[in-house]
Order: sequence, then C-alpha cells, then structure tokens
Amino acid sequence: MKQSSLTFLQCQVVEEDVQMTLAELCRACGTECELVVQLVEHGVVEPQGAGPQAWVFAGTSLQRARDHGSGLRVRLR
Repeated sequence: MKQSSLTFLQCQVVEEDVQMTLAELCRACGTECELVVQLVEHGVVEPQGAGPQAWVFAGTSLQRARDHGSGLRVRLR
C-alpha cells in the first residue's frame, strides 16, 4: 500500500504598518529580549522610541529579526 505524506504549514501575514512592542516581537520570533536588543545595537532592526520599554517595531522587523537573530544567537554562545 502506498503511504502518503501530508504537511500543514501555518503562517501569519504581517503588514509593514503593524506595530509590535519588544515583548511582542520576541514572542513572535521565539527569542529572548537580549537578542533583539543586540539586533537593535547592530542596526539590523530599528525601533521607534526612547528605549527598550518604549520601543515599537514595524512589521518588517519581524522577518529581519528572524533571519538575523539565529545567526547572532550562534555567535553569542
């Protein structure tokens, strides 16, 4: 009997005008706040706001943080 494989993908479309706090961005990326702070320090993502407690990230920051965060996490350990 032939076995078939079924794969489900789950995704969320994030528009550029969506805004996220630091905590929301970390949750969406599945990463620690310290890592996102380092991405900000390296200019990978650019939040609006005076400091981490007030930062607001555009929707485009989500993909950038995911793309670059894993590489930075490896170098930090």
